[in-house]
Amino acid sequence: MPNIRRATIADIPAIAPIFADFQRTQSSRPDVFDTTPLTTAKIAEIIGSEDEEFYVLTSESGEAIGLIVFSLMPYRSHSALFLSHICVLSAHRGQGHGKALIEFLSSYAREKNCTHVELCVGHFNPTARKFYAHLGFAEISCVMEYILLEEQLAKPNNVRLATPSDLAGILAVATSLDAPEGEYPNALNRPYFRKEDVLKSIIENQKQQNAVVATNQSGEIVAYMVIQVEETTNVRFRVDAKYAAVCFACLLPTADIGKVADALFDYARHYAATGGCPRMEIDLLSSNTMAREFLRNRGMTECYYLMRLK
Repeated sequence: MPNIRRATIADIPAIAPIFADFQRTQSSRPDVFDTTPLTTAKIAEIIGSEDEEFYVLTSESGEAIGLIVFSLMPYRSHSALFLSHICVLSAHRGQGHGKALIEFLSSYAREKNCTHVELCVGHFNPTARKFYAHLGFAEISCVMEYILLEEQLAKPNNVRLATPSDLAGILAVATSLDAPEGEYPNALNRPYFRKEDVLKSIIENQKQQNAVVATNQSGEIVAYMVIQVEETTNVRFRVDAKYAAVCFACLLPTADIGKVADALFDYARHYAATGGCPRMEIDLLSSNTMAREFLRNRGMTECYYLMRLK
């Protein structure tokens, strides 16, 4: 019977083609994913990492035919296992090996008192998404992307960088939402960015992350957004690139939602363009169907999903 055990350096010759199979699933997005084969040294580095667990699925003869790589993610209130990579050689698929690897991962999570298992899967990989859903994973959030073209992007007049004097107005927007945590009809994810100390630090520094505000005709703050430039340099299986990430956006319920949201969206595109980013990403809760439809109507498409198994 197939066996699951820790990967060793001796497994590298068998592991390399498994990773190559994994990378082929990403070949439709060469602008995002690097399909250059991993070197022996890089695989050895992953095996020896103290931050990740690397296991292989072996055949009856002892040869590695599948792999799984994951790590512990400590959150403020709980811990989770994050699945980085899972793959079974194409010649051995359809025999229940993928399910066995997920069941192994679930058992490991229970031993470590983790509340759930999480993973990211690309929109371009519907087969994997269907596989995970069949095993009980549910979509939690969706990252949507916008590809910047050679277009002139003007900065909206009613959106600007926040200053320390704006903090009270921003907090008024942040506290205007009384929905249960994680369900904000006028906000994009991450309640972390509604906290006064966090917002104060971002506004005072305006470096790695930038806070911007949108105002109405009277100059009153009706929305704010946190945005930053991310880099994927030296990220495994990703091409070296920059992209703009909208971390959080929140609008007053009494604001003209359509106009204000359009202004924030245009500012984010301008921010990405001036930052030399060919792409912009926005992460939103899967339950926020209103925001997803808004973004689709403005040219954004689903890129990948965060899925969770409890």
